[in-house]
Amino acid sequence: VEDVAEAVAWVSKNISKWGGDANKIAIMGHSAGAHIVALLCTNESYLKKHGLPLTTLKACASLDTEAYDIPYKVDNGSLEDNQLITNAFGNDRSVWQQASPINYISSGKGIPPFLLVERGTADRRAVLNKFLDKLRMQGIENITLRSDNLTHEEVSERIGIEGDLIVTPVLVSFLHFVFK
Repeated sequence: VEDVAEAVAWVSKNISKWGGDANKIAIMGHSAGAHIVALLCTNESYLKKHGLPLTTLKACASLDTEAYDIPYKVDNGSLEDNQLITNAFGNDRSVWQQASPINYISSGKGIPPFLLVERGTADRRAVLNKFLDKLRMQGIENITLRSDNLTHEEVSERIGIEGDLIVTPVLVSFLHFVFK
């Protein structure tokens, strides 16, 4: 997350040199990257280290992760899920809390609109729905892409592919909505 925050800071500082607009920065990630961007877009401390407010990010596309609420996932997931989480985050529950984007959602701090992907098992959807519910309760705009017929890999593989009618159109519409 710190590396991505540093990259965002560089882009924010240098984007105008390349014809871009620092007021139109969106961030997107898939799988573990979806967790990273969700954490960056909810926990202002990462950008603050670079002198930037959370409002630097105007849109967050967090595409298909189960790590929005890590303790919940550990308590309710499969043995395989728990092994994956402990391999990534260790066994310290306080680390899990700190690494859970759901714990940083609150209104009035500049959290950008979210595009999220709903697919997979019931427990995978439960984690997403907890995150969505908290975004909604705090008045944070969000769009959910239902991609029941896609695998985890296909969610990202389809982006930008000619003829894709599932992911690309929703992503493009989301960005048009945010940057209208």
